[in-house]
Amino acid sequence: MKKALIIFMLSIASIGFASGQGNEFIFNYQIAIPGQGLQDLLEKSSFQGWNIEYRRALTNTITVGGTIGFNVFHEEIKEATWQFDNTTITSQNQRYAHTFPIMATVHFNPLRNEGSPIQIFMGGGLGTVYVNEEVWASSYEYKRDGWNFGMYPELGLRYVMSDETALYFSAQYMQVLNANYNNNNVSYWNLKLGFSFGTHRW
Repeated sequence: MKKALIIFMLSIASIGFASGQGNEFIFNYQIAIPGQGLQDLLEKSSFQGWNIEYRRALTNTITVGGTIGFNVFHEEIKEATWQFDNTTITSQNQRYAHTFPIMATVHFNPLRNEGSPIQIFMGGGLGTVYVNEEVWASSYEYKRDGWNFGMYPELGLRYVMSDETALYFSAQYMQVLNANYNNNNVSYWNLKLGFSFGTHRW
C-alpha cells in the first residue's frame, strides 16, 4: 500500500510538471491535539509536527495530490499504572506516540475563479499511517507500531500573495483505524500553518 501511494504521488507530480501549470508545493508546520483513542495513551498536544504536500490542478477549482508528514507526541506522567504483559507497574511513566502519514489527497476551492486573494478550501486524504506507541515505566517498556489505514477531512483558508506564493491556514481531523494498544481507532487534530510555491493563478 505504501509503495502504491508513493508511485501514485510521483505520477501526479510528473504529469503536473509536464503540463507546466497548476503545480503547488506546500510546507506546513502543524500542532497536533490528541483525540479519541490517542487520549487513552496521552493527552498532551504535540508541537513537533511537519508536513509536505503536493497539489496539481485538475480544473480551476479541484486539485489532486499527495502528502507526507509526521507528529511526535510525548507526555511525562508522575505516577500511573500500566499493564506490561503479566506485570502491573505503578510508577512514573514516559509516554510517546509517533505518527507518519502517507496519503493521496483531493481538494475543492470554490472561490479560485473569483480572483480573490483570500480563498476557502475543503478536502481530505486517504492512505496509510505509521503509528508507534511507547510507554516507559521503571525498567519496563511497552511498544506497539505498525501501518494502518487512515483518512482525514480538512477545511482551511488560502491567501495568495503572488502568482508563485501563498499562505495556508487549515484544520484536519486524522482518523487511523485499529492503531492503538487496544486495537481501537486513533484520532487527532492537526492545526496547520503553511507556505507554498508554484503556479497559483490557474
